[in-house]
Amino acid sequence: MALSNKLRSLLLGKVWPEPSATAAGRRTADVLQSLHRAGHELHFATASAQPEQALDLAAMGVRTHSVQVNDSAFDQWLEALEPDVVIFDRFMTEEQFGWRVEQACPSALRVLDTSDLHCLRKAREEVVLKGAEYDLYNDVALREIASIHRCDLSLIISEFEWHLLQDIFGLPESQI
Repeated sequence: MALSNKLRSLLLGKVWPEPSATAAGRRTADVLQSLHRAGHELHFATASAQPEQALDLAAMGVRTHSVQVNDSAFDQWLEALEPDVVIFDRFMTEEQFGWRVEQACPSALRVLDTSDLHCLRKAREEVVLKGAEYDLYNDVALREIASIHRCDLSLIISEFEWHLLQDIFGLPESQI
């Protein structure tokens, strides 16, 4: 735990949040603002370049960091940061960094923010674009559900998705 009474939270993002451009950017901004209001010491890290229209995280009191995928220097940096909570902004980010977080900070709470279920999006896309049968058991689902299982908690946006994860994929309520 952080030396102060504040929880130290790290949000690992695939890209910089752009709340005026994408729903995912708005979601990330909302998560950071909620943690800020709760008094967390906030850190944001990404391997992507910062676009001009990115949210001004420094104005929110968020410390920003540039990280690299598949770089062992990330492990030492993470150990030194000692986050209490690590949030992955989507399952692809958890795939890239989750195993390193688990090794470097085994006591950190690992949270997946699904933003929306990508397997559901993929199934709907296949129906609309290809006239395919509605199939939730697609290649994205295998990766996404595995990511949810590796995390301690997953944030879900809609009740429909929450029920889908419980009823179709058998995830326990305590994990979502």
